[in-house]
Amino acid sequence: MRSVLASKLVTIDDIKKVVASLLIDSDLFTPQRISDGLVAAGMLTPWQSAKILAGRNRGFFLGSYRLLRPLGKGGMGVVYLAEHHVMKRLMALKILPPESSSNARRIECFKQEARAAAQLDHQNIVRAYDFSECEGKLYIVMEYVDGIDLRQAVARDGVFSVPAAMDILQQSIAGLAHAHQRGIIHRDIKPSNLLLRSDGVVKISDMGLARVGRSDVGGLESKNRLIGSADFVAPEQVIDSTLADARS
Repeated sequence: MRSVLASKLVTIDDIKKVVASLLIDSDLFTPQRISDGLVAAGMLTPWQSAKILAGRNRGFFLGSYRLLRPLGKGGMGVVYLAEHHVMKRLMALKILPPESSSNARRIECFKQEARAAAQLDHQNIVRAYDFSECEGKLYIVMEYVDGIDLRQAVARDGVFSVPAAMDILQQSIAGLAHAHQRGIIHRDIKPSNLLLRSDGVVKISDMGLARVGRSDVGGLESKNRLIGSADFVAPEQVIDSTLADARS
């Protein structure tokens, strides 16, 4: 009970309401049963409940946002589904890992990702709305895409039909063309970076390796360093990352 209250996710009145509803079936209360009741009532998410039951009652808030659950993890950070505490709007928050918070190159690359995404406004690209810092944590506020990535879609449903694959390809090309017109090269296009929304709209995500113009932010580029994912990178990008352009 104390851990739940310490999390500041629910109030004592919320707990009383849940306890009252649980009394209908039994007067035996355990932390698990109360937590399950809070989840069933929509007051906690399963992820929040599991964290609290494990003794972790902090880290559920970041700035104006309440963290609901992890969405994914990459080299540049962890992405969480979050809700604005006033507007109640669902967003995706990409948070720079704590181990990178003192790494100047990582921080600059993270800022570059935010700047690159902020220059783009297209229906086939995940939009970025804000960049902020709270309690020493840097994070990017992004559009939440209700769906799965193409890698997950193929694993779940098998290969796409030719018409479906062509539709995905055309949407992806439209998003990339928009980025290229603004001098931004993604450099890491792959199935897991193409999100398929529940209504069929494709969204290009993760600008972590994007190049804006000819800049080399954070010293990423090197003839001896591979930028991108080996299974999907263009041949010229493998030979020399500085050669990557819109055709790559």
